[in-house]
Amino acid sequence: SITPSQVVTGQSVAVTMTVTNSGSSTINNINPPSPLNFQVLSGTVNNSCTGPNPSTIGALAPGASSTFEWDCTITSTQIGSTFGYYGNATSGALNSQPTPAYSNTGTISAYSVTISPTTVYKGNTPVTFTFKVTNGGGYPIYKVKIFTPDTGFVYSTASGGCTTLWAPSYAGTPTQITFITGSGCTCGSAASCIPCSNGVCDFTVTYSALPNVSVNTDYNFRVDIWDTPLWKPGDSPRASIGVILKVTVNSIVAEAIPSDISPNCTSEVFATITPTPVDGQTVNFLSTGGTWQEITTTTSGEARATLRAPLPYNAAIPNATITVTYQDASASTTVIFPNATSCTGSRKKVRWREVQ
Repeated sequence: SITPSQVVTGQSVAVTMTVTNSGSSTINNINPPSPLNFQVLSGTVNNSCTGPNPSTIGALAPGASSTFEWDCTITSTQIGSTFGYYGNATSGALNSQPTPAYSNTGTISAYSVTISPTTVYKGNTPVTFTFKVTNGGGYPIYKVKIFTPDTGFVYSTASGGCTTLWAPSYAGTPTQITFITGSGCTCGSAASCIPCSNGVCDFTVTYSALPNVSVNTDYNFRVDIWDTPLWKPGDSPRASIGVILKVTVNSIVAEAIPSDISPNCTSEVFATITPTPVDGQTVNFLSTGGTWQEITTTTSGEARATLRAPLPYNAAIPNATITVTYQDASASTTVIFPNATSCTGSRKKVRWREVQ
């Protein structure tokens, strides 16, 4: 998949390949396509990608899913041009199906909207989403309207604006949030509007509750955009753009103790999963660069692995980012490698409960 699917030239997109194990046994050492295939469907489009992250998936239990993600910069001189990506994952002689898998279509647009975060656990509430609107058109944007996709999102507050605060209002079920500022601005004096030529403005919406999903679910937020001085009958928006949010049934908290380790010393990396899975579920630990990885299983909702710092000290490797994945949930933590001579004193993670 491509997120966002409508971009202005020079913008980055996240290209994600989701791999699901539909078999009855664990699949190990799953590799991404190399290279990731890019195709121009119409017009003229160029791309440059980094990734994927992770560089490999250590193990995938039956019924579980995990993802590879690339960061790609898109450039084009032609609005309306379209593009896409395709490829397949491999594990030894196994190929993912279909071979290849194709993404949705990306389009070069005069406007673009992204949402952050793109994935959220259903129990993480309240949660605030940031909608970043980019104006690649020739007129300033003075009105933005965000459509909440489901009644399970319980609206709380909203704010936003560029150099001045845009007045938000809300109505309807599910909630529609409208941000508006002065409509008389031009590109030469767009202090309160989103200026043209790739002007950017952030709008935030906070929800006190999320849909109580039983499986990971994608929701499409529609964002309407009005620019000026263009006028359209019936106050129709100049553009309607969709952005995808995934609400997950699981979450992971990753913690490294200690978080800084001298050469040849170790740190324990803990992964705590919510809701608590049954013992023996597969959890992947993968460090940056793919130089260290470990596959562990859950005990009482937690998994742990051990990271060792390089010996001898290498200034080119100042730290490691460890990404932990369980099904479609993931979290990261960073361990710093200082040039010290002794290991940090032993530390243990202690659980306690109050007895009354």
